[in-house]
Amino acid sequence: MDRIPLVAVVLHSIPESVVLLSMAAAILGLRWESRLIFPAAVLSALAAWGVRALPLPYGVHTLIGVLVLTLLLVAFFRVSFLRGLIGTLFALGSLAVVQILIIPVLAQAVGVTELRDIWTDSWLRILLAWPEVITGNEIQRLQSAFGDYWMKWMTCKSSL
Repeated sequence: MDRIPLVAVVLHSIPESVVLLSMAAAILGLRWESRLIFPAAVLSALAAWGVRALPLPYGVHTLIGVLVLTLLLVAFFRVSFLRGLIGTLFALGSLAVVQILIIPVLAQAVGVTELRDIWTDSWLRILLAWPEVITGNEIQRLQSAFGDYWMKWMTCKSSL
């Protein structure tokens, strides 16, 4: 169970959801539309906030998050469930790689020895998340810039 403070939802979860949905949209060759991304990101962050507060076994909240992001892509972008799932998994995988590379370095830079200490300090949690959000945003911009080439390589757009 993870009780996320509301300030962390607003300053961390919503921006991270914007990045995830933007990455998924770029991966799927969809145009970035703030009127679709922002409401979906708020719903995603609120869903994560609610699910993380439940006493679920480790990892279940991640599976629910994958389902929520996929369904938001289906609902807001009108893609098939399979395309939404592919976009979600690639976006989450991309962000996970960024987190694996950045968080330990930043934690060491601010003197945190145990990563679980990050979760107990709301402001540290928010501060350490922003470099991943910025990096994720730049990855999304590259995906958008090269989206046509990406889609031809993946052959995802025409076959799904």
